[in-house]
Amino acid sequence: MPFIQQANVKNDEGKKVRVSKIMPTLKLGSIVSLQRNDVDYVVTEYGVAWVFIIMIKRIPLFKEL
Repeated sequence: MPFIQQANVKNDEGKKVRVSKIMPTLKLGSIVSLQRNDVDYVVTEYGVAWVFIIMIKRIPLFKEL
């Protein structure tokens, strides 16, 4: 499975190359947003969280008309 949204850019010769957006650290207060369907696990320096099941439990069992 690829990491979320790797960027494709063109080099000087016009060929597509992939550029990693993975960073070792983020600045304090940085915002990271992803679509709910793209995330199963969140990994930080504090551990791993399986968030898929949490998000399913928050989906209402009914639809408002």
